[in-house]
Amino acid sequence: MNIKTKKKNIQYGNCEIALPSTWNSSETKVRITTFLDEDLLIKIKEEAKAQGKKYQSLLNERLRETFMGEKSLETRLKKLEEEVFKKKTA
Repeated sequence: MNIKTKKKNIQYGNCEIALPSTWNSSETKVRITTFLDEDLLIKIKEEAKAQGKKYQSLLNERLRETFMGEKSLETRLKKLEEEVFKKKTA
């Protein structure tokens, strides 16, 4: 049996890496380890799935809303819908 294998193109040597001072902190991901209550994690995953997102992305959005005052498109749309429906029923 003759099996052909592909040669991987591996390059060795020095590479240019940007200094941390030049990184955009909102685009830099940091790995952390944390513990969440299981029921909370289940809810986060359910909501993320319903929105077609990854649960870590949804969690990141919610943390940004809570601690940095940034509103996601979904949050702004939900608030707008609540206001519109409130006026129609009033």
